Amino acid sequence: MRVRLQNISRVYTSSNGDTVHALRDFNLDLAAGTFFAIVGPSGSGKTTLFNILGCLDNPTKGEVFFDDTEVSRLPEGQRIRIRRAQLGYVFQFSNLIPTLTAFENASLPFWSETYALRSKRRATLERLFGDLGIAALRRRYPKELSGGQEQRVAIARALANEPRLILADEPTGNLDPDTASQIIQLLKDQSQRFGTTVLVATHDHSLLERFQGVISLREGWLHDVVTHR
Repeated sequence: MRVRLQNISRVYTSSNGDTVHALRDFNLDLAAGTFFAIVGPSGSGKTTLFNILGCLDNPTKGEVFFDDTEVSRLPEGQRIRIRRAQLGYVFQFSNLIPTLTAFENASLPFWSETYALRSKRRATLERLFGDLGIAALRRRYPKELSGGQEQRVAIARALANEPRLILADEPTGNLDPDTASQIIQLLKDQSQRFGTTVLVATHDHSLLERFQGVISLREGWLHDVVTHR
């Protein structure tokens, strides 16, 4: 999926009444299959950017295009369908439900879908659990999994709908270096194998050389875009 943001700004009022410029005249154009890191200090606008790209929030001004479709002003029902069909979101914390098994947790987003679609997603999950090296853990509960294993389950959950855009918000923030490196490689493989556009927000600069490029944010501004050869 090609992702374009044109003159995006997001302004809101804080709890104490201050005006906050979370994003300022933000322009970005990423080709389909891009594998980029997003960096910046706390408060630089990374989460706001992800919320807008994830169709969870609207910009105050500007336009967001997925391929040739402007998505930021679509009715909520259409935005929900885009989230379900085209987006995968990997959070910093796995957010697994403790009373469900690993496979049940990964299946949860499509429990309410039609039988045919549930069957398709289940087959995709079977493959993903194998690719992620957690096939033997499918019947284990979250308390029986390591942090890295939980994150792999969360990645499987995010990829089950075969998304065209993956947003990963600090997916390695609480993992040891070896596991973090493995998670980044898994996301990179997904991008290369399926032409998926992948954006990963991270504070770990030791991982940046693994990406096709790096997008830097500062106080809501697009500070720099560096492409690696």
